[in-house]
Amino acid sequence: MSALVVGVGGVAICTSCATIAARTVESNDPPTEIVYTELEGVITNDPRVGPDFGRIDDASIVVRGDHVAWLGRSVDLPARYHGYPAVPCDGRMAIPGFVDAGSELLGGIPSERPDPDRLIGEVSVRLKNAVRHGVTSVDLRVGGSGDPTTDTVLLAAARAGADASPEPIVSITWVASRRFDLASLDGVMAPTVGRIASSVEMSCDGSEDAAELRDRLGCLRRLPVRVRLCREWPAACAALAEGARSVESSVWTLLPSDATPVVEPLSMLDGSGLDVRALWDAGGRPGVATRSNPDARAVNGLTLAVSLLVTLGGLDVGEAIWAATRGGAKALGDEERGRLRMGDPADFVVLDTDDLDDLVRRPDSNPVWRVVAGGREALE
Repeated sequence: MSALVVGVGGVAICTSCATIAARTVESNDPPTEIVYTELEGVITNDPRVGPDFGRIDDASIVVRGDHVAWLGRSVDLPARYHGYPAVPCDGRMAIPGFVDAGSELLGGIPSERPDPDRLIGEVSVRLKNAVRHGVTSVDLRVGGSGDPTTDTVLLAAARAGADASPEPIVSITWVASRRFDLASLDGVMAPTVGRIASSVEMSCDGSEDAAELRDRLGCLRRLPVRVRLCREWPAACAALAEGARSVESSVWTLLPSDATPVVEPLSMLDGSGLDVRALWDAGGRPGVATRSNPDARAVNGLTLAVSLLVTLGGLDVGEAIWAATRGGAKALGDEERGRLRMGDPADFVVLDTDDLDDLVRRPDSNPVWRVVAGGREALE
């Protein structure tokens, strides 16, 4: 039997646990210290830096551990960083990591209980492909079957597949089917959803009255997650939506000013109208959801979405990049990612170009030269 080791404050753990803890500490890699130099420019999305979405020209980024230790003009690089290993970027551009605020786990609701092992493998492969295309954060939409067992399997498989890949940062949104009654929502699904998901998506097709919506939303609010609203949210129920973080762009005007609308640029390929220019001019600052799924339209990154926001949505390139980075992070409730400033997580992409317009001109290509996620190069 293991002996007990008593530490500070009289806290005791067994010797086996102490050994595991020591090995864990010893196995941790030392902090990464590296300087990305010779950047044509860096888009920081930090309004304090200045116009053009906080662009810094002739820039360097210093990474230490998992965060940005310094960034600015290369001529201002402090002497203490001159001895760090350097990655010359040869005049390329850097932007914050792309954030996909909505990707589908499945193309459709399964007719029978899904195979979790297959799903875990598929999720892992999709996430690796996303990182290769510069996506450092992604939200997976899971559920919608109306069956507690099926939705539980989907949630668990999504979490396990995400955990199998160290990058990107993955959040999970549970799609709450209207087929769940209040008892099932509160008593059956709440424990599982609360452990795995970070948000709940609630939709309305106009068939429910205000009282029904109030009861269902009130039940979802008891889950320890954020509630995301989508589709035809009636104006009469706008007061119920207070505190919602992200919504579909069609209903954003009903919500508080800090709510973030989510746009789906790929829907334009199906002929759906999406006047993002008008949304932006009216004060909406959208995030981007690809709604990529393996059965209908699968995309690995956000380059096509950025191109569509410009060519069909009316945004300029800087605005489109903001939506695909900072906007997506804010829609997911992440106030640190999607921007670059000292102390923020070191999640950024070095593009294989010195001209951001190439994201629009070459929407079918992978623009990535380097991906840094959590301070480490994710493509090694």
